[in-house]
Amino acid sequence: MKRAVAWIGRNTTGAVLAAVEGTGSYGASLTRTLGKENIMVVEVKPPRKEARAGVGKTDEIDATAAAMGILGKDLEQLLQPRSDGVRAAVSVLLASRRRVDQPRTASAMP
Repeated sequence: MKRAVAWIGRNTTGAVLAAVEGTGSYGASLTRTLGKENIMVVEVKPPRKEARAGVGKTDEIDATAAAMGILGKDLEQLLQPRSDGVRAAVSVLLASRRRVDQPRTASAMP
């Protein structure tokens, strides 16, 4: 995370807006780190599968799609990351519980 923040510092000037996919899951630690560095973060949704048809999927393609998805929009139109802390922890616990219960429930059916 320190390397990412350092890279942003070396390659930008002025105010920075970071577009992060999955701010409440796999991007949560990046979102927290950027927030601590006073870098504004907005959440971007992944491109729809139909939009990627025939294009493939790479980190570069995903990053370009994320940037294109927010360009030209007013800041008020962009998705703000959800709260961190207890709410996020409960969400993770519920998701884990569902993953455990689904196979167990499926195997119990006759």
